[in-house]
Amino acid sequence: WVETSRPAAPEPHDNDDLDDDAEPTDLDLAMIRQDAIRDLGLVRARIDLLGIDGARAFYGDRLVERA
Repeated sequence: WVETSRPAAPEPHDNDDLDDDAEPTDLDLAMIRQDAIRDLGLVRARIDLLGIDGARAFYGDRLVERA
């Protein structure tokens, strides 16, 4: 039995100084768009691997239909 060390959990960020009502910046929107494209690519790969029914069981109907 070998014990492996795990990295320490990151410290929580204090976001009290951020404006929750602020409009997203162009960079924020670009990052969101890139994440969505990556996620749809993962769903498409899962469809190829498991078939349409397996992907629906894994991700749900709505996301699979978008992919």
